[in-house]
Amino acid sequence: MAKLFTEKQIIDFGRDPDTGFSAYSKLKTFKNGKQAYLARFIYTVGICYDLDWEAVARHRWCYRTYADALYALHKWDGKGSPKGAVKQKY
Repeated sequence: MAKLFTEKQIIDFGRDPDTGFSAYSKLKTFKNGKQAYLARFIYTVGICYDLDWEAVARHRWCYRTYADALYALHKWDGKGSPKGAVKQKY
């Protein structure tokens, strides 16, 4: 099994060194051993999924609001795609 991230590692990875703000939050580990987190972008919030230490995330789904992405991540079991995304990026 691949080495899993901790929530602190994800938050620190997304942290801006000038402001201290992190664009990443809410790490979730699924029963299948894969992980996802929320990432804030300029116009959307993404669920980034299937993390590794080189590519960071293999899949991303975009949502209009943080609340929409948080709800989708909370409800999702890691199978298929999370509900309600406005776009899948990769």
